[in-house]
Amino acid sequence: MDKYDNISKQERLTFSDTKEKQELLREYLSEKIKNPIVVGDDCKLLPNILSDALLSQPALSRLKPTIELHGIRIPLAPDIYSLLLKILEAPSYIKDNERYVKWVLRDKTYEIKLSILWRLLLNYCNQLSSGALAEALSRSKEKEIRRRIEVRDFIEKNEEDDS
Repeated sequence: MDKYDNISKQERLTFSDTKEKQELLREYLSEKIKNPIVVGDDCKLLPNILSDALLSQPALSRLKPTIELHGIRIPLAPDIYSLLLKILEAPSYIKDNERYVKWVLRDKTYEIKLSILWRLLLNYCNQLSSGALAEALSRSKEKEIRRRIEVRDFIEKNEEDDS
């Protein structure tokens, strides 16, 4: 038996939670790219998943999502979280078998494919994920994970010795 077998290990809870939420967020957004319609569950679930997956990175990074339309780079939102909320609130419609939204940017209205907005959001989330994992690791509480220790039953042994 190795002398280190009985030592308890540590698991960083916020770190593992953040990793799980990031995986869930990537899967969710990948599905939204394939099927870009916004449903009620999206409005309930996605803001929480995004905030759990990216922690404070959308605000700390100062990353401002932009899109290039007609040769001009145009800001979409002040941060990733705001971009998500705008996507969820934007009314969409079908045109040429694609789902579009009308987006007002710099006092002009643009028609943007909804799947492109979901893809942009996924790309920006991927950029922020490593910073979120580093943040999660630095502020995680530790929880002991104990292995079961195999201990001989001394009571039975003592009784046998006394006989």
